[in-house]
Amino acid sequence: ASVNFPSQITADRVATLLSTGNVRLEASFQLSVTAPLTVAAGGFAGELFLQAPAVTVSAPVALNNASLTIDTAQSFSDTIRINAPVQSLNSVSLTGTDIGINDVITAGQVTLSTPTGSFTNVFEGTPGGIVAGQVSTLLVGEGGMNLTLDSLNNRIGNLSLNVNNATVRVDNAAGTSTNVQGTVFGDLTLIA
Repeated sequence: ASVNFPSQITADRVATLLSTGNVRLEASFQLSVTAPLTVAAGGFAGELFLQAPAVTVSAPVALNNASLTIDTAQSFSDTIRINAPVQSLNSVSLTGTDIGINDVITAGQVTLSTPTGSFTNVFEGTPGGIVAGQVSTLLVGEGGMNLTLDSLNNRIGNLSLNVNNATVRVDNAAGTSTNVQGTVFGDLTLIA
């Protein structure tokens, strides 16, 4: 019989590893970022890949040139919670069925994806938001997405939809317009 024990890696160690290459961290149940993670400016443009059925970011993450990918690798009973600021000069990609953005994500590109054949609920809590030139949705196979980006902290330049069925609400800060484009294979409901 196998026994699972909690393990830890320090934020400093992750930052050091990201300065020269990609870092992949996986867990069977829960993966949490609980200490501030800062990668030095001007460093390697690598990727921090986090995979677990439940992923929570509860401390600030400043990746500078590195990208962040979070994938629950499941199609049900999974969660991603962004509860602290996340910053990347590159990209942030979140794949899961229950994605809560409760603090601001700042990146050049943000991708919100649905696992194969699933329905994804993406929502923003207070003071959540996305500051990005490009936000894309990606649906693999059948399924749908409820995309509620209703924070006044949003500064989304372009929203690209690639989904089957979607309900979409996007609010931006005053004076910030959003260009919406893409393909919807099925029903689309836009909420103003």
